[in-house]
Amino acid sequence: MLSFGTDIDPYAKNTFSSSDPGLTRMAIRFPRIPRVLLILAVLAGPVIGFGAYRLATAVERDRAQAHLDRRVAAAALAIERELAADLEVLYALKSLFEAGVLVPHERFVEVAEPILARRPSLQALEWIPRIDHGSRRAHEQSRREDGLDGYAITERGVTGEMEVAGDREWYYPVAFVAPIEGNEQAIGFDLGSETLRREAIDRAAATGEIALSDPVNLVQGTASGNGVLALLGVFEGTLEAGETDPRGFVLAVFRLDQMLQPAQLGTGGAAPTRIVFELIDGDGGFLAVHGSTDGVPEQSLSGMSAEQPIEAGGQRWHLVAFPTAEYMRSLQTRQPQLLGSIATVAWELLVGFILVLGKRSRERLERRHSRLMNNILESLSDGIIVADTAGRILTANLAATAVAGKGAKDIPPSAWSETYGLFEPGTEMHFPSDELPLARAIHGEATNGVEVLVRNPEVPDGTYVSVSGAPLLSGSGKIRGGVVVFRDITE
Repeated sequence: MLSFGTDIDPYAKNTFSSSDPGLTRMAIRFPRIPRVLLILAVLAGPVIGFGAYRLATAVERDRAQAHLDRRVAAAALAIERELAADLEVLYALKSLFEAGVLVPHERFVEVAEPILARRPSLQALEWIPRIDHGSRRAHEQSRREDGLDGYAITERGVTGEMEVAGDREWYYPVAFVAPIEGNEQAIGFDLGSETLRREAIDRAAATGEIALSDPVNLVQGTASGNGVLALLGVFEGTLEAGETDPRGFVLAVFRLDQMLQPAQLGTGGAAPTRIVFELIDGDGGFLAVHGSTDGVPEQSLSGMSAEQPIEAGGQRWHLVAFPTAEYMRSLQTRQPQLLGSIATVAWELLVGFILVLGKRSRERLERRHSRLMNNILESLSDGIIVADTAGRILTANLAATAVAGKGAKDIPPSAWSETYGLFEPGTEMHFPSDELPLARAIHGEATNGVEVLVRNPEVPDGTYVSVSGAPLLSGSGKIRGGVVVFRDITE
């Protein structure tokens, strides 16, 4: 059987042109993009868009992290500056006691109160003399004579209540305090009775510099009891001269939550962009929180946080910042959604452009092949006729029309003999339509050298032709029609 190498589609809309308006040319169908690949290409658009969205979200998150890092660095700097300014007041108080003369309580209050008015972060200012065991009674009596009835050196008991201090070699009681109101329980309390306070005293005595204690539970008994003590030693002589035993210490009390207030000021403090700040000690223990609605440590939002060290008075703390939902919303933009949408649309447009370009290229190739096949068919001296399985004539070259004449194309095979004037040679009998080579070819049968007499109004004298036919097969072997080749053998 005759089979073409190309896939000839008799049902294609695009056909070869022909000089015979009653006939059409067959079209060659070129390979198309597989449907699966086309579907995958279309579905890849949302995937690419989502990838672009995730990438833009990551970039925006990195930008937010960098912004938070800058904020916490500014907050830490603000805290350090505020703390340094607060600690400077200790040097002003120290000058009161360096002369060695007795300083009355009224004079201490007169100096301390203006300082406290300017430094609201200070809880209290105090004078802590160094009293040996032998001088304890004289010290207590002196303070009672100054108007503090019932004054005694105290310490915190097992239950947390204040009680008279036990015997020890040295005492470091709170002799003066300003303001008195709210700090009554601190009067007479021996700082040397507790380990954390005693460690800060020893460091201040050894260095002659300001020493900050670890966070302690303030004896004032306030609800927010965590605080830090800053001590500066007052010496009779100088450390360079070998004087290592101080006369006493000037002390400033800081509440930890108040220490964190400058953090918001250092970051601008805008309410819609709040940041929760936590103060952590060197061992990772929680000290204080600022900006939280309930005053407890916050959970990191989406794992984002920033940290900055703070060093002062021999202490090293860490300021940790957590962004709130308001803060994150203030930094969020629509860029990730916009970029994701643009990437999706751009990909779909690219796929559409490629499809359109491919279709146009395929059409150009089809037209080019159509012209090529038309030239080939028209250059042949033998006649060629192609029909589909329904019997519709798809193409006929000039040689075919010259031999067989022109006729209508939509004629059923049963009427071919009468319509086109096809006879059995040497008789007046029409050739049986179902025996015609083309009819047999569209049913899958091949023929060779079948003689037929063609006589019709366009060929009145009659023409003898030798016809060979074969089925027209698709690439998969399916019958798509039939084709016959014939030549004039009249002479």
